[in-house]
Amino acid sequence: MELVESVFKPLWDLIQENIFESFIGLSILIFVLYQWFFSSLAIAKRQFKKDAVKPIFNFKEGEFGKIIGKVENISTPLTAPLSGKKCVYYEVIVIRNPGEDEIKLVEEKKSIDFFISNNSGKALVKINNTAICEINKDINFSSGWITDPNNSMKAFLEKHAIKQKGFLNLNKSLDFIEKRFDIGEQIGILGVGHWEIPTNTNNNQENNKKVLTFKSLEQHPLFVSDNPKTLENKSVL
Repeated sequence: MELVESVFKPLWDLIQENIFESFIGLSILIFVLYQWFFSSLAIAKRQFKKDAVKPIFNFKEGEFGKIIGKVENISTPLTAPLSGKKCVYYEVIVIRNPGEDEIKLVEEKKSIDFFISNNSGKALVKINNTAICEINKDINFSSGWITDPNNSMKAFLEKHAIKQKGFLNLNKSLDFIEKRFDIGEQIGILGVGHWEIPTNTNNNQENNKKVLTFKSLEQHPLFVSDNPKTLENKSVL
């Protein structure tokens, strides 16, 4: 008993002396573990990796499943604000003072309907704010005292009424992040498919027949990823 006390009492005294730091450390650990194991993104990724790729023509009405294929444009594509690249979905985030005291100044998301196609056919994908998207950072740029943002970044700041410069007319410390689903890019989706007649594909041939359609709904959010590690080691049709 004395041996146990001699080992654990100093440890307990140390924790009590640094109770605030211990609480902060424990809180951070709990948050990281939650994000890693129990967040909606983590759960969706595990389900995606677990499920097998399903041929598009084999989907039944209302069936839950996974597809991997390439993004195919339907209508006029979006133009991503920072890169100028043509895409079907983008997110742009600007963060001030990246790090512990960071502040998200703006987050802009836009999407249009698109096809995902492979050798088994094509499916219509409709992304909205309920979708769970895992997207690689296509642009991750930091501006600061001696590093100027480029013209497209300056234009994006002006669009959202954000000043580029601060004290003494020096550049603010800003992070610019852009994520995209590009045309022709390989992505994976996991969700509930419905066979529907599309109304906005600008293709008369497609409008005359039902197409497997994936919508993101609050009760059944759609998971979409372009992360190679999430898609790897899976057979692609």
